Order: sequence, then structure tokens, then C-alpha cells
Amino acid sequence: MPAGPAIGAPGLATVLAETDHVLRHFSAADVADDPVATASRATAELLRHVAALHVLASAGTAEADNDAWRALETCALVPTAPLESSAALAAYAARLARAAPEVTPCVPAVLRVAMELAVRRFRASEDAALRAVVRQVRVLAGMVPIKMDAALHAYLAQKEVEATKVAAGTWRA
Repeated sequence: MPAGPAIGAPGLATVLAETDHVLRHFSAADVADDPVATASRATAELLRHVAALHVLASAGTAEADNDAWRALETCALVPTAPLESSAALAAYAARLARAAPEVTPCVPAVLRVAMELAVRRFRASEDAALRAVVRQVRVLAGMVPIKMDAALHAYLAQKEVEATKVAAGTWRA
């Protein structure tokens, strides 16, 4: 399987080595023969980045935020097109739903990173596109079953309040 995009974080090789055993479930033959594995390949690649994304997101710098955001886009878990239509939302949800069982548990962790980055980027900008990203991540998070990760929903509810305060200009960091 090809390596994911380079992410400049200390100890990245060690972080990625910890997830290699999961990627062994996705051989080239499986991807060629199984459409479900094909659909979840981008998500599987995300396992090469999750821990590194947490490292980058915790750095709190604009450069680290941008690197982490690009990695999320590369892994196809941050939508690059608007999700305003119900058809687009359904297609995006279906793509995540097809993720293999080995991959699905990483989705809530990715959403946490994405929401943190989205809110942090939103705080620094009045850009309407960033507000749209916050909405998209929030909508996507609503598609994750509560039984999968109840803490995720509480976390995202808190971030939604923060994003609303930012939009209203009442946010106090």
C-alpha cells in the first residue's frame, strides 16, 4: 500500500508503525476484488495519520493546523465539496458507512480532530467557507451512531456552542 502524505511531526515513523498492523488487512488484491474495501481505502489510509494529526492539532500553530487539515482532505474524511444537498450528505455518509470494521473505530477520533481544527480555523477568520466546514463536520458527526461513541456527541455539542459564539462575535478564548 502506498504511503500517505508526509506530515512533519516528531516521531511520525513511530506513530505510523503502530497502525501498520491494521493496514495489513488491505492488500492490493482485496482492493481490486472487493468494492467495499475499495470504498474504504481512503479511510484505511487515515490510520496512517490519526496519531500524527493529534500531535499536529495539539501544537496549535497555523502551519500545523494547515498540515493536519490537508492530511484530512487527502484521506477523504473532510468533504472537499459543499454538503448542502441531501444527496451529497447521503453519498458522504454512505462512503463512511462502507468503511471496513478495522477502520470504522477511527472515525470518531478523526471527527474530533477535524472539529477542533475547524473551530480553531474559524476563530481566526470570518471566511464563510470555514463556517461551512464547521457545519459540514457537525452534520457528519451527527451521522455517527451514539452507541459508537457517546462522548463524541458531547464533545461536538460543546464545539457547536463555541462555533455559534464565534459566529455571533461573543466568543471569549
